[in-house]
Amino acid sequence: MSRRAFTLGVAVVLLVFVATASLRRSPDWFGSVHDDTIYFSTAKAMASGEGFVLPSLPGAPPQTKYPALYPAALALVWLAGPDFPANLDWAWLLNLLFAAAAIAVWAALARQLGCGRREALLLTALAALNPYVVFWSNTLVSDLAFTALAVGGAVAAQAALERRRAGAAATSWWVLAITLLWAACLTRTLGVAFVAGVAALAAWRGAWLPAAATLSACLAPLLKLAGAMGRPALPAAASAWEGFRQNLLYYSSYGEFWKLCVPDWATLERQVSVTLVEILKHPAIAVFFLPATGLVSPGLQLLAITLSVGVLAGLIRRARADGLHPLHLAAIFYFPIILLWNYPLLTRFGLPFLMLFLAGAAGQLTELGRLLRQSWLRGPKADRVVAAAFALGLAALLGYGVRRMLWQAPQGFAQMQRQRAELSEPKQEAYRWLRSSTAPDEVVISYEDGALYLFADRRGMRPASLSTAAFFMQDRAILDHDLAQLQDTALALGARYWLQAPDDFDQESAPELVRARIDELLQGLPTVFSSADGKVRVVDLQTARWAQAGAAESAARRGESHDPLDP
Repeated sequence: MSRRAFTLGVAVVLLVFVATASLRRSPDWFGSVHDDTIYFSTAKAMASGEGFVLPSLPGAPPQTKYPALYPAALALVWLAGPDFPANLDWAWLLNLLFAAAAIAVWAALARQLGCGRREALLLTALAALNPYVVFWSNTLVSDLAFTALAVGGAVAAQAALERRRAGAAATSWWVLAITLLWAACLTRTLGVAFVAGVAALAAWRGAWLPAAATLSACLAPLLKLAGAMGRPALPAAASAWEGFRQNLLYYSSYGEFWKLCVPDWATLERQVSVTLVEILKHPAIAVFFLPATGLVSPGLQLLAITLSVGVLAGLIRRARADGLHPLHLAAIFYFPIILLWNYPLLTRFGLPFLMLFLAGAAGQLTELGRLLRQSWLRGPKADRVVAAAFALGLAALLGYGVRRMLWQAPQGFAQMQRQRAELSEPKQEAYRWLRSSTAPDEVVISYEDGALYLFADRRGMRPASLSTAAFFMQDRAILDHDLAQLQDTALALGARYWLQAPDDFDQESAPELVRARIDELLQGLPTVFSSADGKVRVVDLQTARWAQAGAAESAARRGESHDPLDP
């Protein structure tokens, strides 16, 4: 295949990707992952001149959880078209552009990893049609923008190193690499792993000046960013209400919230062991779409890990044949960070390395095919029988992966979107009521507080942010401790209303228990709004009975007296 044919092929893949993403897009999906509404509401504040803040929270505190580049990109959407929710279409197109850039970068990466043009085009198509890539391209989060920038920086650095080895000028490629890595760090702090990978390989190959330039250009802003995203200033109420403090730290500091969720070595050990298994399974999940995420059967986990070992073996074989790539070293720095993280969602965190896993799997399958062909043509009868059985097993695995990729996984996402769409109009009814029937300064408790702000122009917070330790330790007592504090945020903020929907806390590990506790808290309180189908309601919290009971319970937990009217 010629270079021109390869380029045209990549263009066709991009067109197919855009068409697929467009067909699978659901506007009702906005708000389902919480992060998307936080990004978009922060972008609105930046566009309106309020600064880098969390405008959806009472008091609009500084935004200290996410770096600023992705919200800044979304702010351009607000500047171009401030009419919400119509501007969500433009935001989606911007995110789709980032996704298309990531796919183009993956195509270049495949070639650098030693894939021929036909193989690279096939792997690019597999990456572009990956259901998780399509899904995250339709969700307003920074993952694919980060992938395009971070992997793009590694690809540009590899091009610079190859030109240096050939004796050609490489300055422009190094400038591009450093610029992309700098932007990646301002998109997600995990960009530091790619900076380290590029600098380490450059130094290893004797390019000391580019290595130093990469570190100095990217780490300085990272250190400044770390200072800005350090321990946030909390209001006085956070010391009086433990549940409110925990909730506020979830919004304002990944590091401080992590400390709350990992209070001792036993929790850390358990968390690391669970996340390690997820990391070990992930290459097989990314390539063959095995349904092995989370706490599945030991047999399925063992199969996934075994297949992942094969993927990694193919990756190592390619690295030995074609040399190390900055992305290899970036992975060495990247995954230990993920190992310590208490949200092991590898279908998001693993996206930058998708092409690496696909290339490794392709290399290993090619080698296995060669060995099986030799056994079939030259081996004794017994070896031919074994080779045939093994070939059938591989064909079944590939067929299963294709079926999961093209049918089952998209159908699963579509089902999630249908369930979400069923609640869209009831929630919109509630937002319209809040906008028209409540005072602008009234605080509302809502699990989807970012959507509340954008659709109803009312500030609030989710009821609580639960510790991840309950999941990792499988300890009901930890969950019960959090459930006992579900009213703390409402009382600390003096919230007037509580918006309740049937899918609240669906992303938590025990949603039914949380919703049952909320029902218990709100029992007997006046419902001031109910959607036409009765699924979504707004409860009035300003009753003396509820405020006094909640404050008395919180005070009793602390062994102190407390005035319920002065949280």
